[in-house]
Amino acid sequence: MNNSFFGKVMENKRKYANLTLVNNVKYLKKLIAEQNLDHLIAFEEILVAVHMKKTEIYFNKPIYLGMCILDLSKTDV
Repeated sequence: MNNSFFGKVMENKRKYANLTLVNNVKYLKKLIAEQNLDHLIAFEEILVAVHMKKTEIYFNKPIYLGMCILDLSKTDV
C-alpha cells in the first residue's frame, strides 16, 4: 500500500463542489436562484465563477480501509 492509495481512500466527499465559469447574465441569474449556491467570485465584469455545493453525496470509498492502513503504518510489523 502506498501513500496515494491511502489519500484517495481517505478523501472527504462532503467537501466536493461544482465550479462553473459563467459569462452569460441570464445563466448567472438562473444559477444564483438555486438553493445550493455557496458563493460567487467576479473576475471581470462579464466573467463570474459560481461555486455550488453538491446536492447529493455518494459515499463509495471504504474509509475503514484507510484507517486500517494508518494503524498498520504505526505498528512495527
